[in-house]
Amino acid sequence: MGDTHISQTIKEAHDPLLTGMESDRGDPRTESFVKDFKPFKLGRIYLTQGSGELILKSEEIIGDKSIDFRLMMFEKV
Repeated sequence: MGDTHISQTIKEAHDPLLTGMESDRGDPRTESFVKDFKPFKLGRIYLTQGSGELILKSEEIIGDKSIDFRLMMFEKV
């Protein structure tokens, strides 16, 4: 945010099968199937107080897919 940035390379693919299809009743879906996400520690980033824009992007995409991203958690240290 601002001029602060952090980057990391994902070295090992994690693409588990979707689950929850066995519970589908055939109705139009109102929710997505479930995927097992793998935790990934990005590292430490030092931010100043205030609001800003957070951008998550793939610098290099191998093939025709990028990552499925579910959640980012911050911990104040």
